[in-house]
Amino acid sequence: MKARRVSWVIMLTLVACSTPDRLHGESADPHAYPGFAPSSVLRQHNYRVDAQVRPFLFWMRKANIGDGRLTWRTGPDATVGYELLVGSDPGRAPRHINRWGYLREESGAGGAMVFGVMSHSDEQSIEEADKNTRRSDRVHVFKALRQVVTGSQARVTVSDIRVSRDLTYADLEALLASVPAAPSTTKSVPLAEWSSPGFLTAAASLMEEGRRTAGKVSASPRFVRVYPYNGMLYELQLRSADRTDRGTSAERSSGPAIQGRFRVLNRSTRDETLFTIVYGVEGDLAGVPLLISWRPRWWLEIQCVLHDEDRE
Repeated sequence: MKARRVSWVIMLTLVACSTPDRLHGESADPHAYPGFAPSSVLRQHNYRVDAQVRPFLFWMRKANIGDGRLTWRTGPDATVGYELLVGSDPGRAPRHINRWGYLREESGAGGAMVFGVMSHSDEQSIEEADKNTRRSDRVHVFKALRQVVTGSQARVTVSDIRVSRDLTYADLEALLASVPAAPSTTKSVPLAEWSSPGFLTAAASLMEEGRRTAGKVSASPRFVRVYPYNGMLYELQLRSADRTDRGTSAERSSGPAIQGRFRVLNRSTRDETLFTIVYGVEGDLAGVPLLISWRPRWWLEIQCVLHDEDRE
C-alpha cells in the first residue's frame, strides 16, 4: 500500500450523510470487532472537513464537505489507544465524492493492535472520480485490515467488504458488522524494528517532541518514528516544528500553537506523503490537532479543522 494511500486511510483515514448526530456521539462500539481490550474514552474532539478541488488550472475551495472525530483512549495495564473516523459527506462534497476511513490502534504491555477500514479508491484524476460517483450499478468495495504486533512479528489479515449500498461514515457500525469472519488474506511478517505501534501513536509522540523542541528540529533519529502497517515498515518524520502566536480552529482563537510539518515514508517502495498539523500547546488543547492539511491526490487538497460545537 502506497504511502499516499496510508495517509488517506489515516486522515480521511483523516461521517454522516443523513444522521450527523452519530458522528458527534460516542466512538465505535469496542466490541464490534474482536481483539481490543475494554478501554475508556479519555477525550474526544470533532472536526470539519474542507477541501480544494482543481478541475482545471485553478483551485476551487469548498468548506464543510465532511466531518471527523479523533478519540484518545486509556485502559488497564497502561494501555493507550487512538481512534480516528473522518471522511467526506456525499451530500456536501464536490461531485458527491464519498471517501472515508476509520482507524483504531492500541498498545500495551502485551503488544499492539491496529484495525482500519477504508473506502476503496484508485482514481488518479478528477475525471475518474467524477465517473465513479455517477455509477449506480457497481458493487461498493471497502478494505478492512487487522494487524497484531508482538515482539518482532506482525500478523496481518486483510478482508474485502462488498456491499450494494454506497455506505458513508455514518454507517460505520453497519460496515464493521459486514467484515467477513474469514479474511481474504492472512500473512505473518517479521519486523526487524519498530518504535511505534501505529501512525496515530507515532504522530502523537512526535507532536510532543515538537512541543518540547520547537524551532530546533533536525534530521536526528529523535524526530523519526518507525511503525508497521500492512506488514511493511513506515517512517514518520517531524521535519519542522515552529511556534505560532495564535492557532485558529473553526474561525476562533485557540491560543499558542505549533505548526508541525511531517513526512511519511514507505521503506519498501520509497513513496512519501507530506502533511501539516497545527496543534495546541496549552490547557485542554495541548496536543490536540487544530488543523490537519494534506494532498492525497494532485487535484485534491483536504483540511480537517477542529470544530467542537461546545467551544463555539
